Amino acid sequence: MLGTRTVAAAMAVTAVAGIGLELVTTAAGRAADDRYSIECRLAVVTDEDAIPEPLLGLPGAKAGTGEATTFVAVGTVTKGSVGDTPLDGERFAIFGKGKWELDQPLEVLAVYLDDAAPAEKRRALGSVLMRDPALRSTGGVALSITRIAAASEAADPLTKSRLEIGREGARGVLEITPMKGADGRNPIAVRNGFSRFAETEPIALGVARARFSDHGRTLEVVNGSGEIHHIRLAGSLSPVSEETPPEGVHGGPDH
Repeated sequence: MLGTRTVAAAMAVTAVAGIGLELVTTAAGRAADDRYSIECRLAVVTDEDAIPEPLLGLPGAKAGTGEATTFVAVGTVTKGSVGDTPLDGERFAIFGKGKWELDQPLEVLAVYLDDAAPAEKRRALGSVLMRDPALRSTGGVALSITRIAAASEAADPLTKSRLEIGREGARGVLEITPMKGADGRNPIAVRNGFSRFAETEPIALGVARARFSDHGRTLEVVNGSGEIHHIRLAGSLSPVSEETPPEGVHGGPDH
């Protein structure tokens, strides 16, 4: 279910994916403000070719065609906080669809927060992912709480990564096998001027397999584009708080 994005003068409530979300306001009726700075490792699988053109400094294959790029990403916060709330080690996942051009908002965005995280950290991380300009969306943002796990995420940069969304991968599984670089020890990595994100390191390239399905949001990839990004999200926002979902709204924690 997609939620509204209307912000009233005193308070706005958004119901998404079975979770009531409320903007925290001050006594004067203005939204409270928190600065955030978060560095993340983001494993991304798209329905583009195994080496998408933007990573080589060229427009994407779908650029100018009217077609949207679909992607699923699983992220781990390597360092960061929202206000006084530390988020190191927290995991999240994103489903998105839209044009990949830098100045274009996404058409669809769904955010998944790890059910192992304390509620305070879920609220803080959810605030960032729903409001950061890099993930802006023309529609509402669906938000769910589910299990997010790294079944294999070894320190060796050439080891295949397997990431699961939902208990035992019920909602999705991502596998990325890095492409070996010339030195034989590290993956091929490139600087990307077309990225939606503020990249802090070159993007490692890989070949990906992915299966994802959740409330009409789907991605099936057998030999597609896999990318490992290291990004930074920073700015200020108004945090959201989890509440009892309003009548008629269903969803919530995954199983």
